[in-house]
Amino acid sequence: MADLNMATVMSLSGRVALVTGGGTGIGFYIAKTFAANGAKVYITGRRLDVLEKAAALQMDVTDEENAAASDPLQPETVQNWADIFSINTIAPFFVVRAFQSLLIKGAHSRPQGTSSVINISSVSAEYNTQGPGTCLAYSATKAALDKLTLVLGMSFAERDIPIRVNSLQPGFFASQMVGPEVLETIKTKVPGILAPVPARRHGTEAEIGTAATYLAVSDYTNGALLSIDGGISLVNP
Repeated sequence: MADLNMATVMSLSGRVALVTGGGTGIGFYIAKTFAANGAKVYITGRRLDVLEKAAALQMDVTDEENAAASDPLQPETVQNWADIFSINTIAPFFVVRAFQSLLIKGAHSRPQGTSSVINISSVSAEYNTQGPGTCLAYSATKAALDKLTLVLGMSFAERDIPIRVNSLQPGFFASQMVGPEVLETIKTKVPGILAPVPARRHGTEAEIGTAATYLAVSDYTNGALLSIDGGISLVNP
């Protein structure tokens, strides 16, 4: 009989996780949740001062010297678009490619096991309005990341490679991009968004962490684009 106890079902004991951008915001919430549920977690990022608070590796996934200075609010330029695509869409592909052999090895460590790639997209990939802290390039790159999620997942599935690829589409969570002022406004109306968040609040670290943990442990979930957004995608085109 299957053990349906959530402490067992959601356990990451014996698993290894790499969280890129795990020093702050959503990446940090996910890294903490994975560790709390038994995973051995490595976090990487470009800012060593942030990563020094935890045992971590320093890695610029874009390998571009100036990418860390990219500001989604700066005027639209060709270079701005190139930088944001590099960070949000191109880098995730090359990270998966770099770690593919380890992902396969991890899958084979468990009977009928799989490894999990979880891309962090955005709810802005789903609607056409431009929310606070974003630009046209940001929304476009996150939509492209969702498509990459499906294409990669299909590529692995048709070749019987035991790597699942899913995407989380977070709404408003406390982060460097979404500051206290924005978090306060979403209780009523978000600038640039037609309708407010039905939940009338921002998401918690436990909510995004639990969603990521589900995608990590569920060997039967592949090619999912999972919105964790308080319902904002329901009420905005």
